[in-house]
Amino acid sequence: MNRRKSIIILAIIMIAMNFGVVKSNAAEKITYINGVLLVNKQYGLPKDYNPGENREARNAFENMKREAEKNSLQLNAFSTFRNYAYQDRLYNNYVKRDGQAKADKYSARAGYSEHQTGLAFDIGGSNSSLNASQKFANTAEGKWLRDNSYKYGFILRYDKNKEHITGYMYEPWHFRYVGTDLAKKIYNSGLCLEEYLGVYKNGWYQADNTWYYYTENKPVSGWKKSSGKWYYLNTNGQISTGWKKISNKWYYFNIDGDMETGWKQISGKWYYFNADGDMVTDWKKISDKWYYFNADGDMQIGWKRLSDKWYYFNVDGDMETGWKKISNEWYYFNADGDMVTGWKKISNEWYYFNTNGDMVANTVIDGWEIDSNGVATEIINNQ
Repeated sequence: MNRRKSIIILAIIMIAMNFGVVKSNAAEKITYINGVLLVNKQYGLPKDYNPGENREARNAFENMKREAEKNSLQLNAFSTFRNYAYQDRLYNNYVKRDGQAKADKYSARAGYSEHQTGLAFDIGGSNSSLNASQKFANTAEGKWLRDNSYKYGFILRYDKNKEHITGYMYEPWHFRYVGTDLAKKIYNSGLCLEEYLGVYKNGWYQADNTWYYYTENKPVSGWKKSSGKWYYLNTNGQISTGWKKISNKWYYFNIDGDMETGWKQISGKWYYFNADGDMVTDWKKISDKWYYFNADGDMQIGWKRLSDKWYYFNVDGDMETGWKKISNEWYYFNADGDMVTGWKKISNEWYYFNTNGDMVANTVIDGWEIDSNGVATEIINNQ
């Protein structure tokens, strides 16, 4: 499927990660996605989850700190592990001070804070007054962390322009330890953790070889135009393929979900779809030729009786007009395509066609002698 480059990148990542492997311990309410512990506004932790500061994460931070010192930079982890009770007090104080709507942009409810995992590190520099300040991003330490933290297994968790995904404002000081391999992949992808793990979906999204379309993590349903092509999405955002009846009209979507227009052969039968994608039935003029499609939409060939008139459609489905030899018999079809019976003057010559439409030859009818070519000559005075 020809999608945007970002979607291709996302699909590659999902394939590499075996997308969709979610493990949740229902009793403990802990969620792992592809082996990664996920805690955010939707995925929480139980009150008694109390692992303390992660030792591996602390060692990684100390290594990163030493490397920063070689560049005359000072790093300070001013907040790491917080238990449920501590986070509860902190969050409630913020709510009292700023109101819940504002507090929710920079603080997590108890049980939904990454700090409770022991893997989150709030990192500052030599100027402690910039701790937990967006101005930290412009300091030497903030810039160094953005470019190098992944090398030590940390990712910038709440990046700029990701607020609509994470639910939190830009926090250039908040880092999450995920290990060096994963941190490098996430850093190179330009995605935040929710996007990378497939928790947040925006735009085209593939799972189990099926495409979906989301807008800000909500499935889009109905018609969707993308890259000049039309798609129809079911209520769960999944693209339609094959036949689909929409508003009492039939449409056909190929294996990529693209709505078909024009000619399409399906299961050995030919169909025609208008520019709007709806399947044609009945008469249709296409490229100055007339075709007939039955109620099921398949193009007709051969003989067809319509409104008590007979028509003939060749192997390409074109309605015949004029002379046509069929099964060694000659027939004539008017400009409107209906088969002639009885007398007919053609190019100043008279011909006679019986009730089955085949041209009569070598006989006499109504005082007219008809030769082997079907041309009739009136017999005068029985001569």
